[in-house]
Amino acid sequence: MSDSTYNMYSLVVSILALLLSLYTLFKSRKDVKFAQKNANEALKLQHGTIELQIRTGITNARNTINNLTPILTPYLAKKQAGSLSVEESYSLDLLYKAYDSCIEDLLNQYYEACKK
Repeated sequence: MSDSTYNMYSLVVSILALLLSLYTLFKSRKDVKFAQKNANEALKLQHGTIELQIRTGITNARNTINNLTPILTPYLAKKQAGSLSVEESYSLDLLYKAYDSCIEDLLNQYYEACKK
């Protein structure tokens, strides 16, 4: 094989290697853009999920307070009228504690929402 033929083969192999490298470069850039797009969509989905969890937590805490209020009202009316028995007074104290706990839970939900 002559030197010129050998050089010609070397040139062809080099050009093929260059073309393959360029193809790989452009393909990898396209794949990176696709991966970044998918990552951005996943991040948006995660933010939506967090927002939904926050809203659900706040709504549940508010519903608990709203459900406890009608139970608490008759005891408060009796307390104002001065006709609260010892047993009812004890029940009222427990309801106050439960109500305070619900308020604390609601405030914690808002605090968590502000952190995120």
